Amino acid sequence: MKKILMTLLIVVPLMMLAQEITTIAEIQENISDYNGEEVTIEAVVTIGAGKTYDTRLQAYVQDESGKGLQVFDYDITNAYERDFVRGNRLQITGTVEEYNGSTEITDFSYDVISTGNLMPITDLTRDELDNFSLWEGTMTWFYGLVTDSYSAGGGLNVTLEGTDGYEMVLRLWDSCDVDPDIAIGNWIIGKGVLSSYNNAAQLLPAYYEDFTPFTTIISPETIFAEDDITVKLHVDWPETITSIQLRYALQSDLQFHPLTMTPIEGANRAFQGTVPPLNSLSEQSDNYVFVYVGMNAAGTAVMQSEMMPITVYTGVPFINDFEFYSDYTESYSFIDYPFNDEPITVRVNVVDDLGEIDEVYLMFGLKSDSSLEHTLVLDSDDNDWYEGELPPVTDYTEQIEDYVFQIFARDDDENLVNSEEIEIVIAPRAPILYDMEFLNIPEPGEDLEFGANIWDTDGTLDQIFIEYQLDYDSKTHTAELVRDTTYTDSTRYYGVIPGKSSGTTVFARAVAYDISGYSTWDYPGYEEMLVEYTYPVTSHKAILKIPPTPFNPYAGETIPIDFYSKQGDKALLRIYSSSGRLVHTAKNFIITDEDGINRYEWDGKNRARNILPLGLYIVHLEVTETDTGNKKTAKAPIIIGAPLK
Repeated sequence: MKKILMTLLIVVPLMMLAQEITTIAEIQENISDYNGEEVTIEAVVTIGAGKTYDTRLQAYVQDESGKGLQVFDYDITNAYERDFVRGNRLQITGTVEEYNGSTEITDFSYDVISTGNLMPITDLTRDELDNFSLWEGTMTWFYGLVTDSYSAGGGLNVTLEGTDGYEMVLRLWDSCDVDPDIAIGNWIIGKGVLSSYNNAAQLLPAYYEDFTPFTTIISPETIFAEDDITVKLHVDWPETITSIQLRYALQSDLQFHPLTMTPIEGANRAFQGTVPPLNSLSEQSDNYVFVYVGMNAAGTAVMQSEMMPITVYTGVPFINDFEFYSDYTESYSFIDYPFNDEPITVRVNVVDDLGEIDEVYLMFGLKSDSSLEHTLVLDSDDNDWYEGELPPVTDYTEQIEDYVFQIFARDDDENLVNSEEIEIVIAPRAPILYDMEFLNIPEPGEDLEFGANIWDTDGTLDQIFIEYQLDYDSKTHTAELVRDTTYTDSTRYYGVIPGKSSGTTVFARAVAYDISGYSTWDYPGYEEMLVEYTYPVTSHKAILKIPPTPFNPYAGETIPIDFYSKQGDKALLRIYSSSGRLVHTAKNFIITDEDGINRYEWDGKNRARNILPLGLYIVHLEVTETDTGNKKTAKAPIIIGAPLK
């Protein structure tokens, strides 16, 4: 009896605490009744914390009623970042507020009900999009031609024009970290929460996946001209797509053939189809092009993908893969290049889908030679792999030279194919550096401990020391490096770099010379071998550091912009032209790194994704203490340059 009574005492309060769930549609359609009232909703997060605003919570949720709303707080906590994640289903109790035409829940508490839920999305007609006051906060989608793209107020505005002439603006806030390939003249698909600005509808995308509705698998991975091609496709959104038409064509003529894909049994919104072999359309060597078209129940095209080239191989020898190694590179993972006095094993994988391979061979020579004058025939292992051994480079020269070779394969129909020229980088017997690291995590002013392994495979080490630079200063400093007797490994060395101030970055490497005159500098790739440590910033500062060299974004180069202040400060990083015009807002966020360390890689583009002209630009950093409002600033020049023709 006692046990039964205890159970009742527990269950009855839980029943009393049960909440009445209100749908979001009820709230949105009767906002005058619900404004200022406390409600409980259950909904799935469509846009999580920090995506539309990075210093306060402006998340969006949507429930089975097909409508959504915003959940608002003046701060973003670690709990919000953990729990307000797309796909999480939450039960939220709070106060309904109508603010500037946006329905919000504020002063709320919440529980996570489940994770990994499918994100709800609602198809809206043009009239419903125009009636954004009733549908604001709802996740939907739009397909159209990019007619305009420009930077505005901490984000990017992209104008899409639908096939019926209807226009929609996609608003990408800087904080959402979405950078799709948007260019005027491209057709794109975007989904986002319906919002409004200046009394017009706009969508708020927040994730990279908001720009692709199709997920595909194509098999086989390597396609030959006589292969059927199996295509499996999943449609993530919108719900109006009920069937998929795959259109395929030869890349040479782009005369498309339709193929209606069939639903995959037991899989939701998944389809499959089989494209006939390429040689059924052409006797010539060619490739396929695929386009996916999503159709609604009426058979009308809702949206289509970009053209996707599909590589197809003809029935001739196909050089599928190759590898090479020496005794040392095979035995020691930290040795990347064969030594000049070692033979080198080359293995090549060659297949011929229609015939038999008669011969596989290499033509090789030294990189300095004008021609590949030597031949090496490879032996088969009866499993499509062919193997042979290149002689040591010292057989041909006393210098440190790289090898160059081409692979040739011939089948029984006298079809001959060859690879591009392949280079094998050759190393001298120089001291080898590996397992280099900093051994502690010092506070400002404390010494930085350094460790590394150094091995000379054919001799004795002579000079050993640490070489380091501070920040982006070209001046070089040195420190002592001695044998670390705490290790039984005789190749282990230890050293100490004197302590530095907060925000200082140390770039360090070990340097060694042997008695043969070789140094670590002679080993290929050594110049890129560095370890890096930045002393933490724990006080309110504005530290800005940029390499003092021009960079060329027209050649794909980027440049790092390092900026530091303490955790919790708000950082605003902007780039101005030399005349003082704002060209790009790079970062606008609360610093979350506990050491206050941040890096932004700038690609020389403005927010509209256009490369800026050559010239001088000014990077401006403003950091604000969020509790006091105190501000500090720093600025530094940056140069976009290009080599003279």
